[in-house]
Amino acid sequence: MTPSGTRRDLVVGKLFARVGIVTGAITAVLCLTEVIVLVRLGNPHLMSFFVGAGWILLVGAVWTTFVVGVSAMVSSRYRALAVILGAYLLFSTDNGLWGAVVRPLIGLVFTGQFTTPQSAYTSNEIGPVWFQYIDGINPIVALRRVLQALQTATGSISSDMTLPLVVYSVFIVLIFAGGTAYVGYRRFKQTDLG
Repeated sequence: MTPSGTRRDLVVGKLFARVGIVTGAITAVLCLTEVIVLVRLGNPHLMSFFVGAGWILLVGAVWTTFVVGVSAMVSSRYRALAVILGAYLLFSTDNGLWGAVVRPLIGLVFTGQFTTPQSAYTSNEIGPVWFQYIDGINPIVALRRVLQALQTATGSISSDMTLPLVVYSVFIVLIFAGGTAYVGYRRFKQTDLG
């Protein structure tokens, strides 16, 4: 008797199921929130809703894909949790190593000072081009740039965001999520389930 499904079917099914659950739950909460905004303010603010909802759904789908990929990569839940927490602590720009160590190291290499270039923090400027592309390797930064590009395109904010930087950020997000899922699938495929 042959098995009814392959390991690829298992990983893809788990990925679609988890992303579906997350995006479904997020969509329900966002729709309820928009109803509350409509009732309280009397104006639907549809453009802001679609930009915010689209970005939140993107973040949910990206992180869920990352988590499923890590889960397929490692042999236990505890290892998966450790890798996911480690990734968050590495990439967090507020509480993690990226903001405390990596950004200042990038600044040290290019400016000679162990600090993040100040123009990287301003809202209307995107900072030095060299810093933006190196800093954009971080998927959290890339996701924030996608939001900033969406807000700029709809006129919610004004920034110097360029099309090449937006495309680069989308590429980083796709590599982060898709690459992790692919590596997880390859590792799971080669694992002896005994």
